[in-house]
Amino acid sequence: MIDPQMHKMMKLLFCSLMSLSAVQFVNANPVEQSQVPMDTAVYPLWENYYKIEKSDPQQAEQMLLQISQITPNDVRVWKSLTYLRINQKNNQGALDSIVKARALAPQDESLTLQQAYLLNGLERNAEALELFKSVRDSTNPDTKATAEQAVKNLQGSNDQSGSRVFADVYFSPSYEGRFDLGLFPLKARAGRYFGEGQQGQLYGFASINRDTRSSGNTNPEVLGSNAVIYDDNAAIVGVGVSYQPWLQLPVRAYAEVGGSYDLIDRDRSKFRESINAGLTGYQEWNSDQWCEQAACPNWHTDAYGNIATYSREDYSVLADMRVRTGLGFANNSVQLYGKFHSINDTAHRYYNNFAEAGPGVSWKPFAQFPMTLRVEQLYGKYVTSTPTDVKDTFNNTRVELTIYQGF
Repeated sequence: MIDPQMHKMMKLLFCSLMSLSAVQFVNANPVEQSQVPMDTAVYPLWENYYKIEKSDPQQAEQMLLQISQITPNDVRVWKSLTYLRINQKNNQGALDSIVKARALAPQDESLTLQQAYLLNGLERNAEALELFKSVRDSTNPDTKATAEQAVKNLQGSNDQSGSRVFADVYFSPSYEGRFDLGLFPLKARAGRYFGEGQQGQLYGFASINRDTRSSGNTNPEVLGSNAVIYDDNAAIVGVGVSYQPWLQLPVRAYAEVGGSYDLIDRDRSKFRESINAGLTGYQEWNSDQWCEQAACPNWHTDAYGNIATYSREDYSVLADMRVRTGLGFANNSVQLYGKFHSINDTAHRYYNNFAEAGPGVSWKPFAQFPMTLRVEQLYGKYVTSTPTDVKDTFNNTRVELTIYQGF
């Protein structure tokens, strides 16, 4: 079975195959059925279907089957029937109807993914694997990433010759207008999966964090005329373990142990241990596009959370939460969104206790390269222990380039 956290699109595909707008109905003069145009004849049936879809799903299914007799080539009928049957946990019936939907819309990659997930749920993994492979070269980056991950999961858990090793690289330089500084975090990992699918990870890692304004020989606790909030400014090498305790939830527990070297003078030994441990999670949701054209928008939301303790911060606990929601265009290569972000720190350092919100835009310029550029204008407030000489509100223009590549 595929690890649910690794195919975050699954719940979305199951619950949002059909995001049809209500059909606009017209009143017609009574005429003989043979005289009613085919599309008009089904209007009252669709109207009744939407009225009872949630209250009487069994009757709604019969109504869809009746509509299918009148307009068998309308893909909306079979999408609706699939959605209805999934909600009723009738995966075999849903598979039957989605096969008919795909026959009418063979280029619809969301239907291909949905059929693959249904096959996987029925433990027909060899068939599911072939469908996932068929969309690995999709020009839609989300579809491509989902299919590639699903192929890795299925091969890893069901094919003894499948690779159980992994490697990834994360690089996300950003500019923070609030402090007029640049941040340069880079991390690389390589390791092996254990458990079911990708439930567990054992890995070695190397990371480096540097900012453009930390000068060394001081570690200010407050903002002065020349002081800024420091990034970690360290190089770290170590080993880590990550585990997903609940397969139904996209949450992982992790711990990393290693050695670190301060890249600036912080009035202490530059070499020291680095230990951190915590919980992290990420999930995203996409609605169907609002029309058939590629340029039509869809609704996109993603959420991220992390709570962890760090030896380099005297084992204080930091909690970080972020939600972005808005419209995606051109297969989500462009997104306009609102963002809410908050950080809380048990050490009560005011610059690590704030909430901020504001609009943003993201752009993925290349379908085949995992790079995203974001520009955000955020407005925030410090919520704990703000010094008297520091204003407790701020605004921040943020520009970020993120590259994440898995191997």
